[in-house]
Amino acid sequence: MKCAKCETEMIKGAIQGDRYALKWAPAKGSSAPYITLKRNSLLGRTNTEAFHCRNCETLTIDLKSQQA
Repeated sequence: MKCAKCETEMIKGAIQGDRYALKWAPAKGSSAPYITLKRNSLLGRTNTEAFHCRNCETLTIDLKSQQA
């Protein structure tokens, strides 16, 4: 995947969690809803695919392919 900011090839990896679902939380005072990325697995660990740009130091997650 290419970085949307700088067009550099990104490194595929994962964001890992523990016992709870991975969620994106809006800033305080925002009316935006939480976004659940992955629910708990049977083994109790969750992870979601993410891409890292070393040049920009950003992470990208494709929400459509990752939501539970």
